[in-house]
Amino acid sequence: MKRLVLGWLFLGMALTAQAQYLPVSKMTNSPAAAAKKTHTRLGFYGGFGLGFTSTGFYADLQPGIIYRLKPEFHLGANAFIGYQSYHTANVSSHQWIYGYDLLALYLPWRFLELSADYQDLTVKRTVNNETSQWEVPAFYLGVAYRTGRVAVGFRYDLLFQQGRSIYPTAFTPFVRIYW
Repeated sequence: MKRLVLGWLFLGMALTAQAQYLPVSKMTNSPAAAAKKTHTRLGFYGGFGLGFTSTGFYADLQPGIIYRLKPEFHLGANAFIGYQSYHTANVSSHQWIYGYDLLALYLPWRFLELSADYQDLTVKRTVNNETSQWEVPAFYLGVAYRTGRVAVGFRYDLLFQQGRSIYPTAFTPFVRIYW
């Protein structure tokens, strides 16, 4: 729980600090100035997950904020909320997953996105009316194909532990949408 509070505190401070560095566009009548585009350093992104099986369902939402340090290097933070539900003949399982993610992106080319992100999640699982809760840290290294405002790729969890992670394997596909 302390990690979650620290994560939200960090996100709040990051939003406050980053909002102060937005460039201010100046009004001018010159054609040269009108042709220049103003690029803000602060942007938003998000991810989502959705899965169905014959016995269950999974969905998550990951809204975030990103700051462009240089054209090829970006830092970001996002919140994570997810839900899983699985039912078999004798077992009924429901999980709520929440936490945060700190992200670093490197864009060596316009279409390639390399990422490193630290994710700290809390899982609260109820199986047949018995509830348990645990923390799931993850450190991902990823690669994605980026086209326009969408990146689609795979990432690998270096801290993966079978049975503790929210995913069945260390490799995870992802989609990020930037706006």
